[in-house]
Amino acid sequence: MSNLSTMPNKLRLALILMAVGVLFKAVEVFSADGGTQGYVVLAIQVAIVVGLYRGHESIRAAVRVLSLLGALVGVFAVISALGVLAVGALAYMAIVVGALTVAISLYVFWALGQEDVIAWMGSRSLANLD
Repeated sequence: MSNLSTMPNKLRLALILMAVGVLFKAVEVFSADGGTQGYVVLAIQVAIVVGLYRGHESIRAAVRVLSLLGALVGVFAVISALGVLAVGALAYMAIVVGALTVAISLYVFWALGQEDVIAWMGSRSLANLD
């Protein structure tokens, strides 16, 4: 039986990074009028984090694909920001955010593909059937 004390640290860090993203989205949605789209995105992000925590294999596979797409978006953000360096600090901020997006996305992709994470999620998923 799998419990939280046996969760691989790489999965723990991936979940923390994703939870921080959920927190930022919640602040954005609730501090300004996020509209229906903001609430839907927030609900999807929460469902993804909960799904990974509960060990759903389909969520793990989907997040791996989405993390590759996120890394690609981050690369495009960095390339776009490099084109407008004359703007100044705003361009540098875009480069930093884009680079962080790439780094976090690739980390999540890597972490969710590791054998110990897959095994832990599988045992967690089976434990949830009881």
